[in-house]
Amino acid sequence: MNILCSICKKKTIVYFSNKFDDRYGYKKLFDIFHCNKCQHKFLIHNFKTNDLKDLYSNYYPRSHFSISDYKPLQLSKNKFIAWFNGDNGAHQYVPKNVKVLDIGCGFGGSIGYHLQRGCDAYGVEADSNIKKVVDHYGFNIKNGVFSYKDYKKNSFDYVTLDQVLEHMVDPIHTLKDISKILKPAGVLVINIPNSKSWGARLFKSKWIHWHIPYHLQHFSKQSIQLAAKQSEFNIFKIKTFTSSEWLHYQWMSLVAYPKYGNKSIFWENKVSKLSKFSLKFWSFVFLKLLHKTKINHILTRIFDFLGMGDNLVVILTKK
Repeated sequence: MNILCSICKKKTIVYFSNKFDDRYGYKKLFDIFHCNKCQHKFLIHNFKTNDLKDLYSNYYPRSHFSISDYKPLQLSKNKFIAWFNGDNGAHQYVPKNVKVLDIGCGFGGSIGYHLQRGCDAYGVEADSNIKKVVDHYGFNIKNGVFSYKDYKKNSFDYVTLDQVLEHMVDPIHTLKDISKILKPAGVLVINIPNSKSWGARLFKSKWIHWHIPYHLQHFSKQSIQLAAKQSEFNIFKIKTFTSSEWLHYQWMSLVAYPKYGNKSIFWENKVSKLSKFSLKFWSFVFLKLLHKTKINHILTRIFDFLGMGDNLVVILTKK
């Protein structure tokens, strides 16, 4: 297949074939393609808008959430603990009293956080379960996909994409549209998995951040920088900074890795239903105890220091 890179338009090769949803059991196989030029990886798919709504509303775990599960995001008051934990949410880079849009705001926790800090906060979320929060709290959140036409041009101080850009069908088109609604010198904060990380290299096809088929784009430092330049943004900062919980999730996911078409007992929160006489049960017990020793925290801080962490924090300014 002559498949061109979704970022630099160069020829690509198959990186992984027959990948499947190893979390929530979506029944379809996918190939991941790799570009040797910009090191970008991406999924070949034929999703339409209704397919994506079905994917996020019926397979993602928020379908089980009730309004009692909602709470605003918070920042740790202890800066060292926040650093040691790898607290890296895009919301923490947004100052007080600004106009901000969070694209892919999940269950609305970021909106509550921004409102508490005097911001004029807006959100967009494809998952229809967000309606529960909007109906209860009256937040200014659009249920659907992002469109710059829903907002005034040059109107936002900040826009955030927290683990969202990797879900986009056309990331450069999305970035260009975001530029239209940002004020001159406005700031875009992006959190994305780093497909060139130590975790991607070690765990290979079972790396949790392939997250097929929800993650369509798999960025490297090179490809996100190229995408930013093509979208009329200046790169203010790019670094790896990774939640320590992610490494814990990686170990747990490996133990619970399902067969094609099955749901993961870890991602479905059904570990407690395992027999106490099973090897898997005691493997989970061991991994939980290991996490309490903070070894996962130490490892993630080391790899972030080396620039090889699983998560990229990218801060861009509009030209």
